[in-house]
Amino acid sequence: MNNAVTEQIIGEMKRRTSLVQLIGEHVTLKKAGRSHVGLCPFHAEKGPSFHVTDSEGFYYCFGCQARGDAITFLREYLGMSFREALERLSERTGIPLPSNDTGHADPSASRAARESRDRLYALNQDAASYFRSSLGPEAVSYLIEKRGLSPETIETFGVGWAPDAWDSLSGPVLNTFQRQRDAVTVGLVAQREGAGRGYYDRFRGRVMFPVYTIAGQVAGFSGRTLSSDPETPKYLNSPESEVFAKGELLFGLHQARKFIRMRGRAIVVEGNVDVLSMVQAGFQETVAPMGTALTEAQCQLLVRLSSQVVLAYDGDNAGQAATRKAAPILLAAGVNGRAVTLPRGEDPDSFVQKHGAEAFEALVASGRPLFDVIVDEAMAPFDGSVPAKARVVEALAPSFSLLATQAERDLYRKRLAASLGVLEGDLNRWLASARGRPPQSDAPAVSSPPTLSARPAPKLEKALMELLLRHASALLPFWAARDTGDLITHAGVRAVLDAALQVYERVGLLDGAMLLEMLSDAGRHDAQVAVVRILSATDPFDGDPERAFVDLCDALDAQARARDDERERAELARLSVDDPLEALRRMENTAASRAADNRGLSGG
Repeated sequence: MNNAVTEQIIGEMKRRTSLVQLIGEHVTLKKAGRSHVGLCPFHAEKGPSFHVTDSEGFYYCFGCQARGDAITFLREYLGMSFREALERLSERTGIPLPSNDTGHADPSASRAARESRDRLYALNQDAASYFRSSLGPEAVSYLIEKRGLSPETIETFGVGWAPDAWDSLSGPVLNTFQRQRDAVTVGLVAQREGAGRGYYDRFRGRVMFPVYTIAGQVAGFSGRTLSSDPETPKYLNSPESEVFAKGELLFGLHQARKFIRMRGRAIVVEGNVDVLSMVQAGFQETVAPMGTALTEAQCQLLVRLSSQVVLAYDGDNAGQAATRKAAPILLAAGVNGRAVTLPRGEDPDSFVQKHGAEAFEALVASGRPLFDVIVDEAMAPFDGSVPAKARVVEALAPSFSLLATQAERDLYRKRLAASLGVLEGDLNRWLASARGRPPQSDAPAVSSPPTLSARPAPKLEKALMELLLRHASALLPFWAARDTGDLITHAGVRAVLDAALQVYERVGLLDGAMLLEMLSDAGRHDAQVAVVRILSATDPFDGDPERAFVDLCDALDAQARARDDERERAELARLSVDDPLEALRRMENTAASRAADNRGLSGG
């Protein structure tokens, strides 16, 4: 993000954006209390559990825990980059967005870029419709008879056919000069060279697989030839353009996203037909990179939907090499999971068609954790020699920071020390030295999320939390100025109020999406749910919230004093048995202190 795009600008954009209107363009919402509810767009459900609260600018799903604000929705539902999401909000709100280069506002350039992308997406959509309408016997024979795909699967993915002709696309789709120029940009056609003028179709005699953005826009195509000519490329993809970037797209992600959220995992395979065959076998959470090695950007798309990935690449040497390359990239992106080892000569398509879904699930269950893939690669040439041990340590040292918890790091170090035949303490020093760190700072321990108290929140504390959240702008400054001390005894209430104060001090208001994110980072799911329920319901506090705040704080002060008195009485009772003289001294000091307080109150 450009430095000129300040947090204040982003905050103002979100405040001026009606989240109900924005999300309502894609999801049917109905009013319910202070929020609107509907079916969650991020996972499949039958009853509405998706809440949108306009006043605090956040959405939350009680089913899959999807949460966020306007920017999050544009990124995760429509697949926009952060900059594209800001541009969309700039257009909606009229707030100028500084350009990437100069830091000066240029709303017309932003609008022009948006219109250009929309035009290219629309052209690709029309081309996809044309290819589907051209699906003839040759392509159907390949897809159904040879690859075993059903008409329903073919329809789900919009598979089509590019006729084996030089200009079949031009007439029905490229009917204006602008469209011809755009078709060159997205690679549907190429311009003729030499004396002849005009264009020719780039995709000819190919089964056409539309490649969708996560939001369902046709970004480009992957065309599979049926020719046996060795000089003809097996697959031909759309060229890089402002709407098609191979390293930032995953084939099948648009169709798979709800299932990835619902099932808590994504399955990554190598090819387009692998995706279709896996989906047909019941694995609708399957996606594939675009004929390239898995990229960091693609991993980021996955981690937004699930932190678990199953790598199911082909069983040949190339597939296993791709698995070894993908494992550290996934771990670095915060993704965990397993790598499936398919029998040599098998790919996911052939395996599920021969052996079925249960056999594939058994492979997943026996799959190797991703970090094991990294360790196995480092250990593959190990011969037990001292130089070999040193090479393994050097190779694995950077990878230990990819593990999510201290427990995993400790256990893998213990296992590695045994495999190398060295002492664990020596291995710890060598790993730290290889990474240029002192041994004790190998990696920070990740503490377990604090556990919320299982007991219900006390009535007064819960009432205060509800009051402060509903009237945050008016009351949080007073709460911040108080010595809250022992007023709050419930861990969940304390977590919510501490996080709310941090959000308020950062942005000057209660940003609901930011509050939920902070509670999620702290591992407090129950607190998230409580916040959503409070901010989604009607306000039970009528009249004067400041008066209610004072009354609640006074009542909590009284409760805190009562607890102090009870603790003092218990301590005196203990001392009267263990140390009677100390008990007498404390009672005299307490009586003297209260007498002094009474004189001060009476002005004496």
